[in-house]
Amino acid sequence: MIEPLALSYTMLFDQASKEMREFFGLRDFYSLLKMLYGFVLKSRSKPTWLQLKHCILRNFGGLPEEVIQPVDIFSRNLVEVVTKNEKKTESDPECSPTGMIKACLDGSGQADSESRYLLLLTENYGALTILQQKIFSMHSAEVIFGSSFPSDQEYTQVCRNINRIKVCMETGSTVILLNLENLYESLYDALNQYYFECWGERYVDLGLGTHRVKCRVHRKFRLVVVAEKQVVYDRFPIPLINRLEKHFLSMNTMLTMEQADLTEELTEWAENYAADKSPPRLRHKKEEKRIGDAFMGYHADTCAAIIHHICEKRKLTELAIEQERDQILKEGKSTLLWCATPAAVSQNGGDEMDIYSKQQQHESLKDYLYERMKIDPNQYLL
Repeated sequence: MIEPLALSYTMLFDQASKEMREFFGLRDFYSLLKMLYGFVLKSRSKPTWLQLKHCILRNFGGLPEEVIQPVDIFSRNLVEVVTKNEKKTESDPECSPTGMIKACLDGSGQADSESRYLLLLTENYGALTILQQKIFSMHSAEVIFGSSFPSDQEYTQVCRNINRIKVCMETGSTVILLNLENLYESLYDALNQYYFECWGERYVDLGLGTHRVKCRVHRKFRLVVVAEKQVVYDRFPIPLINRLEKHFLSMNTMLTMEQADLTEELTEWAENYAADKSPPRLRHKKEEKRIGDAFMGYHADTCAAIIHHICEKRKLTELAIEQERDQILKEGKSTLLWCATPAAVSQNGGDEMDIYSKQQQHESLKDYLYERMKIDPNQYLL
């Protein structure tokens, strides 16, 4: 099996390098072999197709499907070695985006070896909402967000951030790093999982220039790097990319079929609501009405995030979602109206204007907070 795997990796590497730049490396291939070994060691049998697919997606993700399709490349070379069967058994891992990210955070499928740390590529930092709602509880996670402000680039701030990561390492918390390119070089030993053991404890070096600090690493510590996909493709060092398990994360990839259908309906409603209703002769030819002009802060994942949040909050199953489609859609529209502009509401009128002016509070921040605290007093305490 190793020979067709190696051939598939070579083809994948060449195609990815031609389409963009060098993105995958031997670290990804070695991790694939270790992960497969983990499944074989547990089952004491030949790996199934879904186990193989899980390993491929976890170690060769991060690039758009229109650029490269790793599973297709591997399946062509492994057709005589593994029977392609998509029917899931008890021993087969999850191959959905959520399932693979959870497996990485849990370290499953790795036998006694360590699961690599995560690099999540996003369209915008709205992906943090997905982490909060879908993947794990944020009670045990520390989010460290950097910026381009001069004070955030100073050596003292870098030291503070390194210290926060050090505390998470020692306590076994999950740390999520966003927009901290100036910090990753200090973590290369940790990203390599280059540990040394003493008295049953694991230690790693954290670097600050020429200064090295020994840090104890808890067995449950996980590190997640969240970055804009274009920043990763254009500016991330190749050695950093190779050290991490890469996944492209967006709201749409995390939705179920029913949720995706509802998202499409809500998006269509939002587009119609934002459309220019004035007569054609009064419209400015050069000024096209954008959906962001009607709903403040609107982006590509907004409707998906709203539908996902409603379903998660109410803990709805697929069957329940199908039965309550109209109610979910109504609640989604109401949520969007909270960020609608007065001009858009007055232009459309109808039932939405009654909801906006009578059921929601848009007059002042005090009224809004009072309204939200009535709905959920525990969540909105100041």
